[in-house]
Amino acid sequence: MRARRSLTPWLVVLSLCIPALDAAEAATFKVIPIKLYFENNQKTQTLTIRNEHDEPVTLQFETMEWSQDAQGQDAYVPTKDLVLFPKIVTVAAHSDKLIRLGYQGPTVTNQERAYRVYLTELPVSKPGQATLQMAMRLGLPVFISPAQGHPTLEIIAIAVTQDMARLLVKNPSNQHAYVKTIRVAGQAASGAELFTGEGAGWYLLPGNQRTFPIKLPAHDCARVSTVHVTLTFSHKDLNQPPVTSTTAVTPSHCARSTP
Repeated sequence: MRARRSLTPWLVVLSLCIPALDAAEAATFKVIPIKLYFENNQKTQTLTIRNEHDEPVTLQFETMEWSQDAQGQDAYVPTKDLVLFPKIVTVAAHSDKLIRLGYQGPTVTNQERAYRVYLTELPVSKPGQATLQMAMRLGLPVFISPAQGHPTLEIIAIAVTQDMARLLVKNPSNQHAYVKTIRVAGQAASGAELFTGEGAGWYLLPGNQRTFPIKLPAHDCARVSTVHVTLTFSHKDLNQPPVTSTTAVTPSHCARSTP
């Protein structure tokens, strides 16, 4: 999950990307499913907005094309490839609303295309209510999948410094892959485990690579002989065993840089 907060005088918006659950749940509504696939040249898909609270909720939809740069950082631009109607919908209290999503972009033959549908809750003013209101914003991944191919990930390199392991991961396939967790373990020359750490992963779109930084305990670095890294995946995103890699650590990795 990632959270991004932007503050304006009237509104606080929380942007959530929730890749590993069956339903994305915000403060006032749920979205089912939390990830959509268009496969075998499908042109339409549906999602359900569920309001389990005592008051209606009004949502506004935006569609974005999703790409990643050479460093694996996400970029989004508005797109007309995905069609949602209406763009604003109100879901009554304790009710569901079915939303139809259409794809009218280029035909996918070799490489998957990625998008996001953003749902933003519109705040409702009430008599006597404070001006600072909370609203939720969910970004749902949408993938237009090719008929052939299978996602895969590779650990290209591990760079260890005094208090950080930087893991370079590449996706050479034609479909996205999602790293659920990254586990790092430091071992002494004797084989004794000195420390473990765990960090969150993220998506890697086809053909891209990304560096994941994992914080290490600086006081243990000088005693470490090897660092072992394990990538684990959600079976819904990448049905394969964990990927592992080990790198040697020398005293030069632990030296403090001089000003």
